[in-house]
Amino acid sequence: MKIIRNRIIPFKGFAAINLFGVLFVRKSALLSKRMINHEKIHTAQMKEMLYIPFYIWYLIEWVIRLFKGGNAYKNISFEREAYDNEKHFKYLETRKHYAWIKYLKKQKVEQDPVKDPVKPPVVKDPIEVEPVKPPKKDKNTLKVKPNKITFTDSKQKKSINIESDTDWNIKVD
Repeated sequence: MKIIRNRIIPFKGFAAINLFGVLFVRKSALLSKRMINHEKIHTAQMKEMLYIPFYIWYLIEWVIRLFKGGNAYKNISFEREAYDNEKHFKYLETRKHYAWIKYLKKQKVEQDPVKDPVKPPVVKDPIEVEPVKPPKKDKNTLKVKPNKITFTDSKQKKSINIESDTDWNIKVD
């Protein structure tokens, strides 16, 4: 799965979105192995439904679940399959085609802490998240001033200063 980090997709407030098997991730977001596995399950669902029907089904099911109570997003069959199996990292090796269909039959009613803050949400099988940090970019800098140029190499942690006087004699530190 291709992962693209950027500041535009997804919208603020979301860490990642899987569009046609490409995972778009906010630059500031940390990805865990579990989250990547969750999105890989969605990619398998998309492929077996030939992408566009996946999105149509997803939207229709979300609208229907809005009227059934509970958390509409978490009750979508695609999401239920992905959440139930995201910590099983070899799940895709044994997953049967259209495995999400079995999640259509009964609705899993989840507590929504925003809509009903009185009752605490039910935490099922908490696990530790192993964050995958975004790759660090080199922070080499080049500062240019009228009589001074400074280059800083972040890997070697060295700075090179080049200064000139009025006669343009150059000395290197």
